[in-house]
Amino acid sequence: MDALVLVGPNGVGKSTVGRALAETGEFEYLDLEAFFARRYASLAAYRADRANAYVQFEDTVRSRIAADALPVVFEEVGINASALGMLTALRRDYHVVLVELHASVESCIHRAAQREGGERFPKTAVSVRDVWERFATDRALLGPIEHRIDTEMLDVSAIVDQILAVLTEG
Repeated sequence: MDALVLVGPNGVGKSTVGRALAETGEFEYLDLEAFFARRYASLAAYRADRANAYVQFEDTVRSRIAADALPVVFEEVGINASALGMLTALRRDYHVVLVELHASVESCIHRAAQREGGERFPKTAVSVRDVWERFATDRALLGPIEHRIDTEMLDVSAIVDQILAVLTEG
């Protein structure tokens, strides 16, 4: 496997799980949101240049895979055209596994509200609900998702253990 992509709506725990997977020493975590935040002063600026932003991130993923080190792990909601294009291209050229993380919309709203930072890319209750609903409707656009984990009642270490077990089996 070259890359593991954690997909799901905002607040489901993708970034937290990605960092925890990197802490196992099995993956290199590429923080997609931090990547965009370093390049764009606001959410509006990012949205205006979204296609280019994803090209730049895809280039980063490809360079890390080419480094032939650890597999990369990153997070992605995956329901905008630029993200879908990136995921399709990466899946065409590499062994990429998608794992969906799921939680109720209420849990996602609560978790997003607890996050520190995010001033440039805010996650309001309205925006989290909107993304959650769009993800639920459009998740089939992602193509095959190898595994789905309900994060509602699990702690991070249990989620990491499930992912590692699935990858070992597969």
